[in-house]
Amino acid sequence: MNGKLILLTLFIVNIIIKAQLSSFSENFDTFTTTGGNSLPQNGWNKYIVSSGGSAPLLSVKETGSGNKYIQAYSLFSANTPFYLISPQITAPSGNQTITVTTLRIGGTPGSGSLEIGLVASPSDLSGFTSLGNPIPIDTSTPTVTTLNVPASSYQYIAFKFWQLQTTRLYF
Repeated sequence: MNGKLILLTLFIVNIIIKAQLSSFSENFDTFTTTGGNSLPQNGWNKYIVSSGGSAPLLSVKETGSGNKYIQAYSLFSANTPFYLISPQITAPSGNQTITVTTLRIGGTPGSGSLEIGLVASPSDLSGFTSLGNPIPIDTSTPTVTTLNVPASSYQYIAFKFWQLQTTRLYF
């Protein structure tokens, strides 16, 4: 706080996974907002490890115009990763991609990032398998990132938020 909160925004334009459906796209508009306890819902889960003080928050928020998003806020748990986990998908066969568009809105540039990977279970992130390098969220210009999804037996997509200082990310 004390002017160190940074407002970052991350929008998923499209997550394409040719699994049970021909594509999988989420904008969170069908979710309900219930403060800090708005997840899990609609098959989406969160995985947060407290590092002592305040645990990071993942919750559904609304812009006021009806659009909803996931807020990822590290509070006082800098250097502690936390995760948003997708509903179960069919095991990837190796020819799928995930596309996300990221951008920062407001505040000053921060040191937040998003890393996308696969996990075997929404309750065990020890086998997190990254799909690529962490995506820095440090510009107000939309940045499109596409990652290849290798063949895997893991059936959940995990979005790993990592913040080296107290920041707010919007997803």
